[in-house]
Amino acid sequence: MKRYGIMGGTFDPIHIGHLFVAEEIRCHFHLDKIIFVPNGNPPHKESVTDKHLRFEMVEIAIADNPNFEISDIEMHGDSHIYTIDTIKRLKEKDPQNEYHFIFGSDSLYDLPKWKSYSELMELCNFIAIGRPGFKTSDIDIPEEYRGKVEILNTLEIPVDSTNIRSRVLEGKNIKYLVSSGVEKYIYDKKIYMGAGI
Repeated sequence: MKRYGIMGGTFDPIHIGHLFVAEEIRCHFHLDKIIFVPNGNPPHKESVTDKHLRFEMVEIAIADNPNFEISDIEMHGDSHIYTIDTIKRLKEKDPQNEYHFIFGSDSLYDLPKWKSYSELMELCNFIAIGRPGFKTSDIDIPEEYRGKVEILNTLEIPVDSTNIRSRVLEGKNIKYLVSSGVEKYIYDKKIYMGAGI
């Protein structure tokens, strides 16, 4: 049996914060790999960069880490794909593996609102990480999550994708906020340089 961490997101763009947290989680929980799952059509966001560009940026960013891999499981079709759909597809492909879904601790108390929440809790475990202004040390894990949700207090890197998009649009430097490969890709493809961020 393999133990995998699942890191989903729009990755618009993927940045050093994503990479650091993924590696921290892999090491802390002794996971075999971290699987990055870019959202093709995220259900809670109206406007995102083309999914193929975002997917390629993740590929570039993780290329030098053999413990990271990428999945296109959410890239097909135009319909919204929810966490339950992704986990079920992964379990169908490799039912013997154990999956740990990584998410922000600010969403911890919203778990019961997630689609097919009860079934999701049966299919995978969860790892909650800190968000700026939301300390994991202040979290009291609800009783029904015990044994299914683990908390990781880790270094918070104050980098976010919205700020990176804004900086590109304004002609500001993004070096060291993203990997050098992603930085080059953004400028080569002229991503985030038009109207809207």
